Amino acid sequence: PRHLAIMDCLATMAGIETTAKLFLNPYMNLTDPETGRLYPVATSMLATRRIATSAPNPMQLSKRASSTFVRGFFGPDYDDHVLVSLDWSAVELLLIGEFSGDPEYVKAYGVLPHKDLHAGAAVSVLQTVIPEMTDELFHKMKGMTVEELDAINPRILTNVRGERIDPSKSHSYWRTEVGKSASFEWPYSGMLRNTAEKLGLSREQMFEAIDRYKTRFAVAEQWRLDTIAKCQRDGYVELLDGHRRTRFEATPQWREIFMSKFAHIKDDNVQNFLGLMARSIQSRAANRAVNSVVQGSCATLTKRSTLRVRERFKQLGWTKRDVAYKMSVHDELVISAHKNLVVPVINEVYDVMCTHPELVRNLKLDAS
Repeated sequence: PRHLAIMDCLATMAGIETTAKLFLNPYMNLTDPETGRLYPVATSMLATRRIATSAPNPMQLSKRASSTFVRGFFGPDYDDHVLVSLDWSAVELLLIGEFSGDPEYVKAYGVLPHKDLHAGAAVSVLQTVIPEMTDELFHKMKGMTVEELDAINPRILTNVRGERIDPSKSHSYWRTEVGKSASFEWPYSGMLRNTAEKLGLSREQMFEAIDRYKTRFAVAEQWRLDTIAKCQRDGYVELLDGHRRTRFEATPQWREIFMSKFAHIKDDNVQNFLGLMARSIQSRAANRAVNSVVQGSCATLTKRSTLRVRERFKQLGWTKRDVAYKMSVHDELVISAHKNLVVPVINEVYDVMCTHPELVRNLKLDAS
């Protein structure tokens, strides 16, 4: 339809503008003309203590979507080197499974290679609009015909834009569009607003989908609620390495102090508004408590792995002319390695990244 083509065009134009603003302009302006290099400032001052960079910010480098080409701007240290990047697999979700012991997470991340967590999430959410959807049907879809799936429910082969899907792509489409979306949205908000919006769900349907989702991942949901309750009681959460992240605004004491500042205002409407504001701030603080535990523990994994990788290179007698650690981009470690050492480097870095018994005891870290 014409209106969809116009929307696609506008989205493309917006993407070009964003890419220019985030990458092209700052990279050109901040590249040292003598060395051709960028020298970003790295800090660990985010609330979660994840590594942050500025001037410019390579943390915005995407592995997917339209800005992926920006990664091609970067090269290794020498002509006979290549860039090697290792990325933890589903590390945020794996950590939730490690903390909670949820059987669905353990089933997915307790073995190597990892099994699929997102398929189950997709089934739970899709059952709201496709009552016939089951785990068995979901796994069989890609091998079924259009006629067979339409006979069950035409919605199975209709994507969120109202377009038809090829049966062979239906499993991967719904797994990513709904399952993966829900898996990453729910832990940090306890809601599925974005996922529900994609599916065009009403408010009542969204809460039905949430109930189905929480039923499947009941143990992880209880961990999330317990984490929030502890933060509300103590005013902080504790990470795997023992560090604390303070969220005083989640506590009843914060609410009392906040409301007392306006106690002299006797207007009921104003008090009701202030009450809603306080509730919103506390709800956000509760969700950030969960985010701090997960993201803060990701930060611990990254920092410890960075130090151990550099030490491993020294132990192996590799000089900077052989291999050099460059930077981290979220859950990736980026290394410049001599072309003859690529395989050994990958094996050594993988071993370091996936061996943290002091942090992850029950599930299996993996990297690609």
